[in-house]
Amino acid sequence: MDVRNMQEQCQKHIGSHMLLETTDGRTIDGIIESTDDQGVTMMVAEEMNSVEREYIFTGDDYDDDDYRRRPRFRRFRRRRFPFPFIRRIFYYPYYYPYYPYYYPPGYAPPYSYPY
Repeated sequence: MDVRNMQEQCQKHIGSHMLLETTDGRTIDGIIESTDDQGVTMMVAEEMNSVEREYIFTGDDYDDDDYRRRPRFRRFRRRRFPFPFIRRIFYYPYYYPYYPYYYPPGYAPPYSYPY
């Protein structure tokens, strides 16, 4: 993909969560923040390790049964990628459930309205 086409793709998807495939085969996910003639700036998600997690107090680390929760924290860091370094860019796959679910004709819901 040429540089001009890649720049147009990135410009069109500013603010979107995208996957970026590099020329060396790595896949990086992040939010496209800005683009110019030389490259693209993304907010790249990175995982926090367990040591960093211990020092962050969320206020709700225990549930009712006193079992320790393991929250997942992700930080976003700003990183710059030049266009020759990018092979392709595509949407981050989000999976949504079918909504709303309708009962087929002849079947009634297991409860009646109003509750």
